[in-house]
Amino acid sequence: LSFDGIDDVVSIYLPTWCASVESLSVLWIDAWVYSAAVGAAKAVFFDMYNDRTSVLRWWSESIDRKTYIKLQLYPDGDGRVVKTWGPLSDVGQGYWHHIAFTLRFARVFLQTSISPGAAITQAFCFIDGELLPEAGTSFQDLNIEEDLVVQSGFTQLFLAGPGPRGAASEFG
Repeated sequence: LSFDGIDDVVSIYLPTWCASVESLSVLWIDAWVYSAAVGAAKAVFFDMYNDRTSVLRWWSESIDRKTYIKLQLYPDGDGRVVKTWGPLSDVGQGYWHHIAFTLRFARVFLQTSISPGAAITQAFCFIDGELLPEAGTSFQDLNIEEDLVVQSGFTQLFLAGPGPRGAASEFG
């Protein structure tokens, strides 16, 4: 494995039990990332897939020269940004930082499906152990059954870039 952290994407196939939505309860994903510049172009941290469908994406974006981190549900379709954190303060450009995301899910039974879905009920982002503040949209502003339901588990995780469906410049 040769990974320079600049233009490589790492793909990890997950255990089969992760593909079941019934298995979703708490999710914790973390990695070490190198901060090249605050205010840089879009960058994908993690992309969670179920087969060829992107289900969750964590990414950063510059808005008015400030950097925000976003969580998006079904980003390759009519996806919705369900949480935004930031703006990031000076996180030490040119250094490695530990970034971690946590999600909690709750079972949701919809009239449109015989199987339960899982709704995202909490989402947090930490950089170097510090909780990032929420910016903008709050879970209280969203309809759980329409905006936060995941209908599948995860089969594959992509690190440091978008999955096979496109370049980082094509999302958001």
